[in-house]
Amino acid sequence: MKHKLIVIINIMLLMILSSCTPQNKLEHNELKDSEALRSQAEKDWKEIDKLKNTLTFFKDSSERETYEHGSFWSRRSFEDDLYKDRSSLIERFLEKYPPENEHYFEGLKIYFNLLFEPRFLKDTINGTRKSILTQKTKVSKTDKSQMYTKFRALPFDIEARERWVKKGDALVQDFLNSDVSMDDKAMIEFAVLCRDARRLAFLYQYLYLDKKAEESEYWYLFDTNYWNEIVNRMELLIFKYPNYPKWPLFLDRFISFITSDYLSPNLTLPYWKHFYDVTKNSEEGDKHKVLREIHIKAKKNLQALKALQRFDMNKPLDMRLLSMDGKVINLNDLRGKVVLLDFWSIRCAPCIKEMPHIRALYNKYKDKGFEVIGIPQEGDSEKQQVLDIINKQGANWPQQLDGASNVEVSYHSLFKINALPTVWLLDKRGVIVDKNARGTRLEPLIRTYLELDK
Repeated sequence: MKHKLIVIINIMLLMILSSCTPQNKLEHNELKDSEALRSQAEKDWKEIDKLKNTLTFFKDSSERETYEHGSFWSRRSFEDDLYKDRSSLIERFLEKYPPENEHYFEGLKIYFNLLFEPRFLKDTINGTRKSILTQKTKVSKTDKSQMYTKFRALPFDIEARERWVKKGDALVQDFLNSDVSMDDKAMIEFAVLCRDARRLAFLYQYLYLDKKAEESEYWYLFDTNYWNEIVNRMELLIFKYPNYPKWPLFLDRFISFITSDYLSPNLTLPYWKHFYDVTKNSEEGDKHKVLREIHIKAKKNLQALKALQRFDMNKPLDMRLLSMDGKVINLNDLRGKVVLLDFWSIRCAPCIKEMPHIRALYNKYKDKGFEVIGIPQEGDSEKQQVLDIINKQGANWPQQLDGASNVEVSYHSLFKINALPTVWLLDKRGVIVDKNARGTRLEPLIRTYLELDK
């Protein structure tokens, strides 16, 4: 009996072991496969990250020279091939790994970045189109009709572009259906909106050559209808994700883009009025804090825009800035001093290159009444990059992070500062006396308005 009991126990143990072993082995293999997948994902991501951080156009100087001396068509084709390669690289990553991968969100953002967006040109051209696109005549700065004609003559592979758009939409839908945060979903849906806004902008900017004053009502109606759908989508997104903290900043950039000088500047005030109206019920209470911030931001922009309409270049500039260390700077308090306003960006190499020169002049003349205020275009997420640059360049003057969440009005947007560097010099009255105060021109201007050479 005892012997039979031992046999039964051994059989039971074998059965238990046999049932457990495959499961343990499966878990081990799954773990091994998961680790291998993560390792491969890291390798694949390094290639993308390297590209993202360099974004170099040319392999060597000869390729650069070929590009610079090529025709309009050869340059556009070179750029398009480059963007297609970048887009394909990130697309393969997004297809290979699930939305839960730690790099997927960043990858999806890159996929919708302008520098990864092909134009999808056809491979060949012929006939009249070829003669237009391959001629090497220089375009006059005052008459851009030739350039506009060339852009409109580009042969687009519309089917390939639509496939790319649908592919991007499908990737986004997979991401939205996954278990990711609402903030990440809001960011990606905004990235898609920006893609579609750029598509509209590309077509719009080559529609015409000039907007005559007597045609203002026509263009107002045209612009309103042209951008209506994309603005409605922006509104829907804000109310779909009402607690997304970046909406005030993103809305500012969105309106600034559509109302830039080369698109529809006549819509700046009505768009801020629109978002002021649609968020007015959120002004009180904490339930929709972000919507209330949008409402306040819209109100401040409307006030600034109306003041700008009355602005006289011969009168003192009225500006209130908030430096990165939290100090309020009011230009009214700087009357009697000569002030340099430096509008710049971390992406503007000439802006950064100019900083040591400004520093030398600032140190030389600050005790004589010269002040400098930097206004970098960036927001909260780029704050450290801004700090790194100003520390490296020794830019020891106040800086307003113009896209920061605590900044009520972006002066880059308000004054439509689209070209950088932009440097304004204000005299002792606070009046703008020069809008290109940089380089070798700057010191004589400083001495003149400080009245040092009398």
